[in-house]
Amino acid sequence: METSSNSEMQVGSTGLIIIAIVYIGICLILANYGKSTKLGFWGSLAIVIFLTPSFGGMILQTLKNAELHKKKTNHTA
Repeated sequence: METSSNSEMQVGSTGLIIIAIVYIGICLILANYGKSTKLGFWGSLAIVIFLTPSFGGMILQTLKNAELHKKKTNHTA
């Protein structure tokens, strides 16, 4: 007798569409957040899409902090 492990979750086409819409929405929100960096909106969107929103968001946060630090040191000098 063959035992099969049914550990895969069946999502279906509607579930995939919802996941894609949520993924793209998160990417657009993060790209909007990163539009004030030197990458701009489209560069931020490319980073977030290709590196997943979690890693892309960390990169955008690092770039934004670096630019704020640069502005702060230039302003006080």
